[in-house]
Amino acid sequence: MSKAALLLALLIAVGLAQQVVWSRCLTGIGPYDYLDLAVDTRDNVIVTTVPWVRKYSPDGDSLWAKELHLPASPPYDVATTQVATDPEDNIIVGKTTSDTTWVVMKLTPTGESLWTWDTVLPTPGYYWLTDIATNSNSCILVTGCYPSTYDGRWVTFQLTPDGRTDWMRTFTSNWGPEFAEGVCADPFDNVVVGGSRGISGRPRQWFPQLIKYSQDGDTLAEVVYDPYPFPANLDGYEPATDPEGNMLLPGGGVIWDTTGGRYRWHGAFLFKYDPQGNPLWQWFSDTTRNGLFEFQGCGTDTAGNIFAAGSRVLPDSRLVIELRRFTPEGDTVWKFYCPMCENANRYHPPPVSLAIDRQGDIITVATTTCVAPHPDTAYIFKVSERPGIAEAQERCKVKSFWLPTIIGSAHAMRLTFPSDTRAEVYDESGRLVQKLGSDRTVRVPSAGVYFIRLESPSYQQTGKLVVTK
Repeated sequence: MSKAALLLALLIAVGLAQQVVWSRCLTGIGPYDYLDLAVDTRDNVIVTTVPWVRKYSPDGDSLWAKELHLPASPPYDVATTQVATDPEDNIIVGKTTSDTTWVVMKLTPTGESLWTWDTVLPTPGYYWLTDIATNSNSCILVTGCYPSTYDGRWVTFQLTPDGRTDWMRTFTSNWGPEFAEGVCADPFDNVVVGGSRGISGRPRQWFPQLIKYSQDGDTLAEVVYDPYPFPANLDGYEPATDPEGNMLLPGGGVIWDTTGGRYRWHGAFLFKYDPQGNPLWQWFSDTTRNGLFEFQGCGTDTAGNIFAAGSRVLPDSRLVIELRRFTPEGDTVWKFYCPMCENANRYHPPPVSLAIDRQGDIITVATTTCVAPHPDTAYIFKVSERPGIAEAQERCKVKSFWLPTIIGSAHAMRLTFPSDTRAEVYDESGRLVQKLGSDRTVRVPSAGVYFIRLESPSYQQTGKLVVTK
């Protein structure tokens, strides 16, 4: 058997034991240019970075990248372009373009523009468009907020498939900041918005909240978590729903003691509510010095299993994305770390988004602020959650192995793997290119596709490395 055939057989043999199926690394990201992602019905992955929309195949191959010609964001605005896909695999993108203007574009699956919608919000201020989603009828859901300290408000739109405003709803507590962070549709096309809000009599505090609207915009439920009598600063983020219509709200923050001087708890949380808004369970991370900052994304598979993503600093000071799987009852099944570059600023936790494809695999993105002079960097990971992954992860004991696509002319990268591991790099023909030494730095002669084989007494793994000019 040739080396190439042997390598292919090894890839097939260990495929189910892989945690990171593929990953991509994008450098030169602008300040506050946070990634968003969506998965279409064919499991293609769509990622937005200002001003680009990029589409990847289920295997991580680049299908196309197109530049959006949208007005620039206000200088103080988070420059995120949000993205979603509809049941026909059209791509919906949205962005804040001025203090009171949002723009939404609908693109074909190949990236051609179908229409553009914009709105001027009614009250002067600075409004952030924070999330976009679609329902089963291809209606488009848009949410955002005016995050004022005293008179902030949530704003949510439902658009028709051809780009007309169906309805708009606003929410304000008239007390404290209001942050609408995410929107989704449940299996019955009701609209669920998540974020945080102020509460009367609780100055300089905010609390996680969900609001549920009907297809027609009627308010069906409004729930807020308040750890009274303790002060709190708790952020709710992008919600999700399971196949039964139960609602999930991820987030994080701090609960203080009654004096407000010391914290009782800080970290990440995940709440589950029934379709009427009644609490089913609440999960809180452990309070540790090197703990979870917060969960910012969550989702479910067709069986109702729950996945959440956030950022964490490990005891060795590495910044990672933490993925967790929960049972429908809220018990942790496993957790998994996707590491980021060594230059990531661990004092600036990256925003993290998450999506689940039809196979139950997890796609997550994060944008890190790097220590100068290194450019900010964005990461895309696809992590397998097929049967046996937890056992394979424990057996292999490789929780920080990933292979990104290198963007640019640099053909060297450093990998992280256990010290008892032997690593070899092969090209597409099966020719041995390099045996990694103690510095664990991969050096390849030119752009192309390479395979890295890891072998130790307890496991074997092979990963794909794509180097582009």
